[in-house]
Amino acid sequence: MIKIYLDAGHGGLKNGRYTTSPNKQFRHKEGGFHGGGWFFEGVFNRALVAEIEKRLKEYNTPCLVVSHPTDDITLAARVKRANDDYRAIRTSTPFALYVSVHANASPTHTARGWEVFAFNSTGQGARVATLMGEEYKKAFVERFRGVKQANFFVLKHTVMPAVLTENFFFDQIDDAQTIWREDVIKKLADVHVNAINKYIDTIV
Repeated sequence: MIKIYLDAGHGGLKNGRYTTSPNKQFRHKEGGFHGGGWFFEGVFNRALVAEIEKRLKEYNTPCLVVSHPTDDITLAARVKRANDDYRAIRTSTPFALYVSVHANASPTHTARGWEVFAFNSTGQGARVATLMGEEYKKAFVERFRGVKQANFFVLKHTVMPAVLTENFFFDQIDDAQTIWREDVIKKLADVHVNAINKYIDTIV
């Protein structure tokens, strides 16, 4: 009935090297993180996507990770993989959803919180984003930055509804220490999967 496309934003670790360097990383003065105080966004994104994928499979919900295990492939390549796969199966699987997972950063390194984006304020992507916002507020109560609209490539160019989540700020020490915890990654996965399940309930 539905297939979920998961995108762990940016790159990961390859032979001990962060493939997105020098971008999408921050070195904190405290905490070990991924080594020497460095927090690599793409590595966190993959940990969260892996947990979401695990949970979806427990619900027998078909899913495909469109990002590369380590390399920082282009946005166009990620979207093309999802679009091509969905076009090939859409006669038997009429619904699909693209979920792009990130952690945030700010110029001042002081911003905190969680937010979710859709391409516009209407349509199925906006519906899923609203559901994710509701699930976040249940799980974390505070630092909800809202459901927003953006012209991000992955939101604009997918042939299926799409959302993009920004899961706290990896360049702010308190947020970084929060999302470093395994139990928080599991809670964030719950936010995503619970919202996806509620969305599925509305289309079956």
